Amino acid sequence: MLRMEGPLAFRIDYFRKGAKIAAVPFPGSRQESLNAAANGLKRLDADEARILDMDHKGKEVGKVTL
Repeated sequence: MLRMEGPLAFRIDYFRKGAKIAAVPFPGSRQESLNAAANGLKRLDADEARILDMDHKGKEVGKVTL
């Protein structure tokens, strides 16, 4: 059985000009999710990404902007 330490999942919400354009689940650490969000900004042509901790009712725990 696979065990994960810390939160089971984050979700990265991507925005362009204030409109949500994508939501991607991410199973890594908070720092890994921040790195993934920064990479996703370019890939999705987004200008903002918000990292939500799904183990804590979707609480925003980070933000990456261009």
